[in-house]
Amino acid sequence: MSTTTSSAAPILTVPYDDCTLELCPIIAAQLPYDPNLAGNVLYLSIFSACLVINAVLGVWFRTWSYMIAMLLGCFLEVLGYIGRIQMHYNPFPQGPFFTFALPNSKPGEARSANFDCRYLIPVTIASIFFTAAIYFTLSRLVVIFGERHSYFRPRTYTVFFISSYVSRRSRQ
Repeated sequence: MSTTTSSAAPILTVPYDDCTLELCPIIAAQLPYDPNLAGNVLYLSIFSACLVINAVLGVWFRTWSYMIAMLLGCFLEVLGYIGRIQMHYNPFPQGPFFTFALPNSKPGEARSANFDCRYLIPVTIASIFFTAAIYFTLSRLVVIFGERHSYFRPRTYTVFFISSYVSRRSRQ
């Protein structure tokens, strides 16, 4: 007799909206694991501190475009980690999940056992803003050290690299 494993969604005996860790298997949750509370609180505090520090330094040194890019990136990271902390206590409700990732099924449908967690919205989009801040800095370095040492004008770096990064990230 051979045994086979199935990747079908688990059969739930309670309505999905009433699921908790005690009533339903973890594989039926939004994520097939329990997010680590300590790690997510640590990252939440780091990105919250970075948000405040970048706001203060951005105003102090009047680096508006860099500051806005960093603040948006830090804010999205904070949102993502708040969603993960909420999901630590109960990974079944969709509320915290929508701040964290896109669902892989429509509301009311069973969740897939092999959930694909590629669509981490805030955490994924935040990297676009962090990269934009780096490219803003790169164009400022070209101005500081002289355009004669660069193949492109300072604005070209910012426009080209940010647009290529956004298009690459949107195709993922």
